[in-house]
Amino acid sequence: MDGLLHRSTIETTAITRRAEAAKLLHDTLVRHRDEEHRRYLEPFTREIERLGRAVFGRDMAVRVDDSLTVTQRRLNGAWLGWDQLSTGAKEQLGLVVRLATAQLVDPADGVPVILDDALVYSDRVRTARLLKEVATGSRTHQVVVLTSAPERYDGLDAVHIPFQ
Repeated sequence: MDGLLHRSTIETTAITRRAEAAKLLHDTLVRHRDEEHRRYLEPFTREIERLGRAVFGRDMAVRVDDSLTVTQRRLNGAWLGWDQLSTGAKEQLGLVVRLATAQLVDPADGVPVILDDALVYSDRVRTARLLKEVATGSRTHQVVVLTSAPERYDGLDAVHIPFQ
């Protein structure tokens, strides 16, 4: 029995050491992943807010969760959850997020912004403000507009209009 106990102790010790090494590796990888995630989150949030202030006003701010999803927007000092926003505000903020994402990517990588019948639920004032930001973004990134209402985008310089 002493031999069996001795072998079991050695095997248990080896398994424990491997488990501790695996846990250390896991914890290290998770820590580094989280640090990298935080490095993305801050500039992403900052760019959304910079572009969003041009559309929504100076006090505009957002809260972005760990999955890089906007969960709240500040309006006139009050925080509103995504579900509390109007359809137009969701549409506008979604476009701001797409523009912010494109701004954070190196223009040499060629990330396009695709608008598919965007701004349907937006009022004229916010549409004009958003289109100004789209025009600014189009200087460094390709913007593809798919729409059944091309007059909505008359203020943008178009390089190629395939169907008219």
